[in-house]
Amino acid sequence: AQTALAPSSDTPPAEASSSEGASPNADEAVSRLLDVLKDEAARAELIKQLEALAPGADTAVEEGVQPVEEIASFGRRVATVTQDLVQSTVQNASGVWNTFSNSESAFSGLRGDEFRLLLDALPNLLLVILITVSVFLTLRMVAKGWFRRLGEKAKTANVWDRTMMFLGSNLVDALIVVVAWALGYAVTVFLVNDFGVINIQQSMYLNAFVIVEMIKVGIRLVLSPNAHGLRLVPLSTWAARSLNRTLSIVVSILGYGQLLIVPIVNQSSSFAAGNGMSALLAAVVLVYLSYVVVRRRQKVADWLTSWVDVEPSDFQNRDDADTDQDPDAVVSHTVKRSKSNRAVAAFAKHWHWFALAYLSGMFAIAMTQPVERVTAFVLGSGKIVAVLIVASLLSRWLAGLVTRGISLPTDINQKIPLLEPRINSFAHRAFATLRWIILALALLVIFDIIGLFDLRAWAENRIGLALTSTFITLFGIIVVSFVVWLAITSWIDYRLNPEVGEVPTSRETTLLTLFR
Repeated sequence: AQTALAPSSDTPPAEASSSEGASPNADEAVSRLLDVLKDEAARAELIKQLEALAPGADTAVEEGVQPVEEIASFGRRVATVTQDLVQSTVQNASGVWNTFSNSESAFSGLRGDEFRLLLDALPNLLLVILITVSVFLTLRMVAKGWFRRLGEKAKTANVWDRTMMFLGSNLVDALIVVVAWALGYAVTVFLVNDFGVINIQQSMYLNAFVIVEMIKVGIRLVLSPNAHGLRLVPLSTWAARSLNRTLSIVVSILGYGQLLIVPIVNQSSSFAAGNGMSALLAAVVLVYLSYVVVRRRQKVADWLTSWVDVEPSDFQNRDDADTDQDPDAVVSHTVKRSKSNRAVAAFAKHWHWFALAYLSGMFAIAMTQPVERVTAFVLGSGKIVAVLIVASLLSRWLAGLVTRGISLPTDINQKIPLLEPRINSFAHRAFATLRWIILALALLVIFDIIGLFDLRAWAENRIGLALTSTFITLFGIIVVSFVVWLAITSWIDYRLNPEVGEVPTSRETTLLTLFR
């Protein structure tokens, strides 16, 4: 196109000079364009060049006519979504299969002499291990009796005293770990080695000790295996101790393995051998957890089923039931379940299949993914467990409030006898609604952790902000309206009560009754 519109180099000089003074370039361009349009071959070439310069020009419409977009039917949109879902699922499955089939074995780095290397490193660590473990176990044994007595006192203590007991017991538990760790460091630095010297393996063990045992302190903070009165979760003493023992074993294997055993193998052998040892430790933990799930499946199912649609009067009885016996030896409660809770009961019956599927997925990840990604998955699982625990504690606390109700002082009940029933009637509905809100928020947070939903992005966009502000506004309107209504009706009840204050006249009684 540029050659067609450009001035010709073989234009006669006379023609060029005669066109001067007007617009020689424009005249030459028009003349050249006319020549091209008259020539069929040149015209076809020009059209071809224009199409190359403007792809999609063949789809252009006449001026003033807008293209009509195709309106997809509902069935087609559903089919499109289904198609994308199936294709993405197949692609993800193919990626996992390729990872399994193409990646080397996670144990390929092991040479068989790793255990000998660990035995060679044991003499440098044996005395330090004996000192820290002995001090720790001795202090724990002394503190267990105090924890039990504290738990018994907490059952009848008020909220403030119980909170102080809870904080004090966990502070002592953490202090025991710190004392054992500090004593181990002091003995190692001043007695085991040359004065003021500690080798890297001893330092790694002491660091692993304080980290692992502090994690166990956090577990005991929730379970309180030796103090039922301070327990945050609704478990019997037998169940709390069993779960604490299982989690302690898992934390010990992973913690000491990743923080002590794997670094020793990396230093003495190779990083490939260290990766193989890390995979071996993960496999041992997953096999152990699978064994625990299969062995405890019925006991956990009975515990989950017992909390489905429990009558309000049962909460206090269950919380006060403290036994060291096996749950199989305890007569189970008969619990009525509504139709809406049959799904929960079905999940309780088959929960172990979901747990085994999760452990199988974690095993596949541990065998095919690097340590960083496995650690990320483990941390994500820990976050999910923490969310479930917090949601369960809040739900249980609200259920306790519904069961106990809100009590007012005696003098207020005498002056306004209907105030307490009104507050409890509203609180019962409000707390039940809050439990559903807590469940929804917990699910959203879990979806955010596993990557199915971006909670922060949703909360910051226009729709999320609008829904959040609307919900807060509605909540504020309901609360303020209830407070105003409660204050007015309580004042009317107080004025109509002949036992307090001035006796209202018949006119006041009529007006106040109508107002109410």
